[in-house]
Amino acid sequence: DSATDFSASMEQMLHGQPPARQRLFDEVLAPYAARHPDFFRLGATEAEVRAVMPRLAPRVQAVLGIPLSGLGYSRSSAVEYLGHIAAAQGLDAALLSVPDAVDTDAVQGALARHPFAPGDEPREAQLRETAWKLYHNYRSTWLEPEAHSIRLDDATGIAVRCNDTPSTTDPAEWIAKVRGMARQAPMHFGGLLALDACAFWGGPSVRKPDPAAMQQLPVLFVQSQYDGATNTDDANRFFAQLPGARRVYVAGDFQHGVYPYSDACVDPKVTAHLLGETPAPRETTCQGQPLQGEEPTADAMPKAEAADSPPPVYKNPEKARALIDRFKRGLVPH
Repeated sequence: DSATDFSASMEQMLHGQPPARQRLFDEVLAPYAARHPDFFRLGATEAEVRAVMPRLAPRVQAVLGIPLSGLGYSRSSAVEYLGHIAAAQGLDAALLSVPDAVDTDAVQGALARHPFAPGDEPREAQLRETAWKLYHNYRSTWLEPEAHSIRLDDATGIAVRCNDTPSTTDPAEWIAKVRGMARQAPMHFGGLLALDACAFWGGPSVRKPDPAAMQQLPVLFVQSQYDGATNTDDANRFFAQLPGARRVYVAGDFQHGVYPYSDACVDPKVTAHLLGETPAPRETTCQGQPLQGEEPTADAMPKAEAADSPPPVYKNPEKARALIDRFKRGLVPH
């Protein structure tokens, strides 16, 4: 479920993330914002929405890029993702209006005066709070840098990546790669800046197994079209190498970790596979679920479709939805 190209290196997978996340914004989220200009207030056309982030101060862009990467894992985060851009736009305006960005009272006052969402008090308060959090990250990153502890999960990730697959060990070559990625995906390349640990790694190196042994296994893959974590280009390459595999492909969505999807297309096929019945087609394409605010109403559904809708899958759908949402949130790195 949400696969990478296991025949390639982890470095290749990491370098596939920024362009995948840029594509997600360009092809899914910017059009979504443009369809609802009065709510998101980022522009009435896709071009206007895409132009917002490049106009931000570079330091604000850098601070914004961090939460955006974490909000690109699930359709349910789309509104929050675009809200962070609106909040960053407000923060940028506030910082330009104060004599000294270190003056927290002045910045707070400027944010209080900024019109984030006129006429919508709850959203106004939410965006202002998000802008204030971005300011704290801005301050701790650029104005009064704070020391960070080494985390065990970071160290473990470095050990696995540097030991198990080939990596770039020339710092100059790595810098050139990152600069190229910055031009390709300006809001999402930042995570690569600190990932050249393998240039200084002195540990062992092992050869991973050849995936050829998997070629005829009845593996089932599940993949969303715009997954920005395990990017779909890599997933496509690996799926093509396994003629015995099957796949359920979700068009239009960017959910990382698709199943359970709570639909009548993905879930029955994956559940049947788990119970021992492999889907017959090489690939089944399911339509992704709509974004928030774009769900079809009951009146818009054809009567025959409404009458033939499947019965509830769960005895307690509300509790099931809460548990599934909790599970999906656990897939996002913190």
